[in-house]
Amino acid sequence: VRFRHAVTMFAEMGDDYGRRLALAGLTRSLSTLGRFPESNEVLHDLQNVAPRLGDPTLARIALLIEGAMLAECGDAERAFALTDEEWQTRAVATGHNQVADTDWVLLRALLLVQLDESDAAVELIDAASAARSEDEVHSALEATRALALATAGRPDDALAAAAAVDTAVGGTYMDRIIAAWGAAIAYAQLADHDAAIAAAQRAHDIAFGTESRVTRAIASLARSVVLNSLGAPGAGEAANEARLALHTLGIDATGWVTAFRHAVLDPVD
Repeated sequence: VRFRHAVTMFAEMGDDYGRRLALAGLTRSLSTLGRFPESNEVLHDLQNVAPRLGDPTLARIALLIEGAMLAECGDAERAFALTDEEWQTRAVATGHNQVADTDWVLLRALLLVQLDESDAAVELIDAASAARSEDEVHSALEATRALALATAGRPDDALAAAAAVDTAVGGTYMDRIIAAWGAAIAYAQLADHDAAIAAAQRAHDIAFGTESRVTRAIASLARSVVLNSLGAPGAGEAANEARLALHTLGIDATGWVTAFRHAVLDPVD
């Protein structure tokens, strides 16, 4: 509601810049709620507003948001194809210093994880973390690093990264969820079944404390994969919950399936 009000207010003021920022927030909000037709309509509006601003930095916001929306649903191949040219262009423009833009790094790293290129994701996040001037933990970077390390088969490092997110100041519920997914995968690789199930359940509980239907569905998928891979009680019910949630949204979350299942089914000796 707040974003819709802001869009109307800025439109009445003739403020394209303010309207565009409000449209960006509205697009992401609708998408995470699973209201994809409305979200895509607002995204189209956002893309139409962009050329009038004449600011190439602002004009990239719509592309970043569309890529993030696809990544959130696990549609990694489409998101990568959509954003790769911009990423490469930024690499040339910045002398391969595009790691300074955290939002783009987070999106790129998550897509690499979903495309089974987790070593590359870890390398990218480490470069971005090293380039930061602040000493404190960046919760989103460290959470994505935990997931990337786990899916790269480095469970001990993944657990250390996940623990850093738990003690970090600030952060979002998605940071805690992604870190918990990394921990669940890592514990499963180490054959610590109880800890793996607890971490997957923690992510599930956090997700279901939000209104995000997409996050809930992916959290259900993660818990289902972990329970199934460990042969744990309740695996069948968890699988049914995940299938229903994904079907209701009309997504298959292929990228998330890759991230969760590939690592969990390859335990570390």
